[in-house]
Amino acid sequence: MKQKFICLVLFVIPAANGIPIVRSHEGGQWISAGVKPNLARQITQKVIRTSRLYNFCSDLHVQCGPLSSSAKKTSPEGELIFETLMKQGQLRTRIKCLYTNKYICFNKEGHLVERKKPKGRCDFIEEQVGGHFKYRSVEASSWVLGFSKEGQPLNATQYFDSQFDSCFNFLKLDSLLQSINLWNWNIV
Repeated sequence: MKQKFICLVLFVIPAANGIPIVRSHEGGQWISAGVKPNLARQITQKVIRTSRLYNFCSDLHVQCGPLSSSAKKTSPEGELIFETLMKQGQLRTRIKCLYTNKYICFNKEGHLVERKKPKGRCDFIEEQVGGHFKYRSVEASSWVLGFSKEGQPLNATQYFDSQFDSCFNFLKLDSLLQSINLWNWNIV
């Protein structure tokens, strides 16, 4: 007996007036649905996904416990949970370590730390620039997540130095996609 699979692709596109437009591809046709302004303010649900962050400067993955960029491709310390939520009309991302169950945050001095409970300095804006991601703090927009060539967390003040530019660039590798590809490979 042949099994039938349905693929659903969902995109959230920000509109000019700040109201997200949800588009999905179902059965060969695009379906769009705009969200009303007062409903957009009430959205508090999180979108949760697991990924690994590859740092271009250290050529390794971000890991927790202790916080560094020295994880190998298969180490469990490198699994991160990305919680995307809408606050005050702005999409924010929190990065949580699956291994330690703590959030990656900035402290008052701009140093990267891990916290059990997320605060405002744990919220990042995820920017996609030239095929890679940058994570900018919501509270202090000049503070950007970064790691040195040795894998140590960089201070927020080091962002402006051009020699460290690649140290603030990340590639997001989805763990789910790897497991789906492995599943598909085993079926064929």
